[in-house]
Amino acid sequence: MKKLLLTALICAAALPAFAATPIKLSLWDGIAVPNVRIVNGLELGLGGSNDSVTGLQFDLVWAKSQNITGWQLSFIFADAGKMTGLQTALVNKAGAAKGVQLGAVNYAADRSGVQLGAVNWSDNSAVFQWGFVNYAKRMSGLQLGVVNYTEHIDKGLQIGLANFAKNGWFPVMILVNGRF
Repeated sequence: MKKLLLTALICAAALPAFAATPIKLSLWDGIAVPNVRIVNGLELGLGGSNDSVTGLQFDLVWAKSQNITGWQLSFIFADAGKMTGLQTALVNKAGAAKGVQLGAVNYAADRSGVQLGAVNWSDNSAVFQWGFVNYAKRMSGLQLGVVNYTEHIDKGLQIGLANFAKNGWFPVMILVNGRF
């Protein structure tokens, strides 16, 4: 009986943590129960747009959030203004990304972390990119792919069939290029 009472008290004490929408069910953007823009927990749906998600956002067609901390998962398209965690979809897009993007096509304006896909694109990157084609406007890290391209390497290495780096050891190099 004491264990049951203690468990009930702990659960009651934890209730305020779930005050901000622990579960949101979205049919499409704006059609949701409850119809809120901030989710701390789980969002499930066909397609959904949020201001902030902390936890898991799982939408079948498309998932969009201004701020995602956790896992953003969609079969077709995932879009985050600021992403910390894991983003998985056929096509991933993030403004600022810290973590992992896993998809056929990955884009991040400013990223720190890992991109795994057929095509990886990053404007400013301290990253590990692994794919068929990797592009980073500015790079610190490792590009591993068939074709690797960067306009500027701060510190890093390119390993692939064709490696392009304007300020690398050579502007164009087969197998390995870089700068330290």
